[in-house]
Amino acid sequence: MTDPSGVLRPGAGPADAVELLLPVGTTEYDIADTVETVFAAHPGIDGVAVYLGARLGGHVLRADLDAAAAPDSVNTKSYGDGDGATLPGIAPLAPLSAVCPRCATEYLVASFDPAEPSPCRLDGTALELR
Repeated sequence: MTDPSGVLRPGAGPADAVELLLPVGTTEYDIADTVETVFAAHPGIDGVAVYLGARLGGHVLRADLDAAAAPDSVNTKSYGDGDGATLPGIAPLAPLSAVCPRCATEYLVASFDPAEPSPCRLDGTALELR
């Protein structure tokens, strides 16, 4: 996993960035894990705009993660930080594809509750899973 500190750049990023909707209060580690999952699942995506609830949190570029994973990058771990392994019983966030039935805007969401689906950030319509 990429070091999450400062993972988000300001703004929405490139015009073709995929929009990822995450719940308010998502930790930096979960943001970094989820964005890495998006890039791994969608090799053609170069940028992800991250929304925390309805608020734009910032964006992440694939190049940022690639640079952080480069062999010459600095190891930011220190004594006692562990190896970053997933604990038993804790599943990483896996983004799902959702679409607004009114405006057809596509999003990735970290979770989906059919009783209270995430709203489209443009028109407030409840999103539907693809």
